[in-house]
Amino acid sequence: MSWIELTIRTVSDGIELLCAELTQAGFDSFVIDDQAEFQTFLETAKDYWDYVDDALRAKMQGVSQVRLYLPAEG
Repeated sequence: MSWIELTIRTVSDGIELLCAELTQAGFDSFVIDDQAEFQTFLETAKDYWDYVDDALRAKMQGVSQVRLYLPAEG
């Protein structure tokens, strides 16, 4: 089966509302990428690593989005 990835960009504070709206519209599976959540994770889990790759940190900079995967017709 083929899938289409749909990315909806928003601000960190808008992710919860966006996910609620998507759930109400019938979507039950999505991926959340949130810079604020990522930063919190890095700060609270420092005991588990010595180093965080700068490329990963840069990749998440300014990212607040929700990704959906929809079946491709055809």
